[in-house]
Amino acid sequence: MQVWNILGIEATDDTAKIKKAYAAKLKQHHPEDDPEGYQRLREAYDFALKEAKRQRKQTATAASAEPEGLREEDGTSAYFETETELEQHHKAWHGEMFDLDEDGQEEVGSASEPETEMTYVHRRVADFGQPLPHEQADPAESFMERIERLYEDFPSRIDPNRWMDLLHSDAIWNVSIQSNVSGRLLYFMDDHHFVPEAVWTILEGAFHWSEMAAEDPEEFKDEFPNVYAYAVEKPSLLHMGYSALLQAQDADVEDFLWLREKGLLLMLEQDYESAAELLEEAAGMFGADPDVVRLLTECYVQTGERDKALQASSELIRLQPDEIDGYLHRARLWLDQGNLNESLQDANLILERNPSNRLALSIAGRCYMKLGELDKARGMFKRIADEQPNDIEAVLALADIDMQKLDALKARPASGKQSERKKLLRALGSKPLGLRLKQGAYFLLSGKWVSLVILVILHLYAASSFAKYTGESLTGYFSHADKPLEIRTVASVDELGRLPAKVDGVRLALENAQYTGVVQVTTKEEDEEDEGDIRYLKEEEAQKQGPDSVITGYVFVGELNGKQLIVLANQKQAEQMGGRGKIELEGTVRDTDEDIVSEYQAWRSHMAEAEAAAAALPEKDEADKIKNSLERMKKVQMNLPFMYPKPETYVDAVKTPASDGHVRIPVRFYILFFILALFYISVFAEIRRIWRFLRYN
Repeated sequence: MQVWNILGIEATDDTAKIKKAYAAKLKQHHPEDDPEGYQRLREAYDFALKEAKRQRKQTATAASAEPEGLREEDGTSAYFETETELEQHHKAWHGEMFDLDEDGQEEVGSASEPETEMTYVHRRVADFGQPLPHEQADPAESFMERIERLYEDFPSRIDPNRWMDLLHSDAIWNVSIQSNVSGRLLYFMDDHHFVPEAVWTILEGAFHWSEMAAEDPEEFKDEFPNVYAYAVEKPSLLHMGYSALLQAQDADVEDFLWLREKGLLLMLEQDYESAAELLEEAAGMFGADPDVVRLLTECYVQTGERDKALQASSELIRLQPDEIDGYLHRARLWLDQGNLNESLQDANLILERNPSNRLALSIAGRCYMKLGELDKARGMFKRIADEQPNDIEAVLALADIDMQKLDALKARPASGKQSERKKLLRALGSKPLGLRLKQGAYFLLSGKWVSLVILVILHLYAASSFAKYTGESLTGYFSHADKPLEIRTVASVDELGRLPAKVDGVRLALENAQYTGVVQVTTKEEDEEDEGDIRYLKEEEAQKQGPDSVITGYVFVGELNGKQLIVLANQKQAEQMGGRGKIELEGTVRDTDEDIVSEYQAWRSHMAEAEAAAAALPEKDEADKIKNSLERMKKVQMNLPFMYPKPETYVDAVKTPASDGHVRIPVRFYILFFILALFYISVFAEIRRIWRFLRYN
């Protein structure tokens, strides 16, 4: 009794009932989560199957002794006649024995019973003359071979029961090889994924692939894209029917299924023309598949091929007369083409089967409105509004109908219309402004809350990313985008310190320009948006830098109205100053950093020594030598770096004011702005509909 308690059923010889109970209990005792519980469950399951088999054999043996007529009615006399010698040997191998009774029939006994105990001699006698047992194959390999045979047989492939029976094999629930089986089956199913949704559900329940994917979704999706789509994400659009293909005798089923799936994926990408080509090819192979016909109908509607869409929807109705999809497609097409009676007929057929179908009610209501039957039209939209009071299309339609009825009433003679007019005016009565605004806000939030949330997120991302890249806000950037640059001409170093903030750049005439031998070196970065690391080095040191470092500027010192000024020039400007020593430049005034100050002071020290040496007088005697030495020392001391004020600014002529004041926006920002515009269009369209509602109410 403990065995049946573990399985949760009463003792029975019904193997189907035992398997069902076992499958249910497996959810509670998974091998990885509860190995001990699983072991007890598996032992109980094996014992129950053997016990059920033994009881059935005993029943069959007892029936074989009954009269011939009874055996024919019972249908069990052929039980042992169907057992092959190999199956008998297999039973003997596992501990069951077969003896012959007086009539030469086999009697079955259990190895656990003392009177029928199977000894070594019994086994040798039973084995004599039988084929030797084959070496036991790898369980995982055997299981995969059975999976392949099951998949190759299309009727078996689409039968969930066949998969369920196969997944009850020992290879699946053997903990030591389960992971191997799961991994091999993953690769197989990713390459052979055309099975019904019910089969994917069975496989997911057995192997828990969703839990595996949750550990690293991107890696799992890259390695097993089809398993991820069908077993993990499980979108209802992907799962289509397979039973109709049982009639596709001459068609290549695999090619057909590939074309059908590829056509659907192209439709999801809104490439309806390419999708229609593939689906038409699939329909040419087997045109009786409802899914292909339904997809073709939608493609033809999107591409504007109304005649083909009508033909396809009629074919869908022929294939599935009890489904409403074909009628819905055709009713909408008839309505768009102005065939109101045909559209109304299809809509009423849908409502006979599904009286609350909102799309069919809407189609019927619009047909009645165009036919002038306003009372019937009002009845259709009233049914929608009763079920969904906030359906804005139904509310607007009811308001239109009441307005039309009121206009028609005004054109009638005065007699008998006063009470009806009051009724219509009450229906069209103006609601308080506060209530109308609340209803409008509800319509907007309920209909476009996803778009509004995405708009907020995109705005926050755009603002932060744009400010980080350009250094100013979106509004600030575009408000100054058309402002002309202000370039001011300066004649002295003192004017540079008095420039107002609105000045973008300066224009100056530099005299006596001398190259300091110092260059600006920029280290290239992987991120193109990053300016890179900027340093100032001696030119000979810069030449020794690697290929990732480039010279981007040359440091010159010139005179502006008698005072020295540091200028960072490009290569062309450096060549011009080297030839003339005077040049007109445009640039941006920048604050000096420590590197530039340090290099400037070193250059000044070197120049002071050179100037003192060049100015030395000829030496006639020892007295002149001492005098000249004192003069040089005095001159050097007067020109030491600390004797000059520390430069606070320099002019950067490499980056002109035009490029510095107008940062180029990358393409990704334009794409982001385009996406924002699309969402705004969607929201504004909804606001327009709500405005119509507010006007009517």
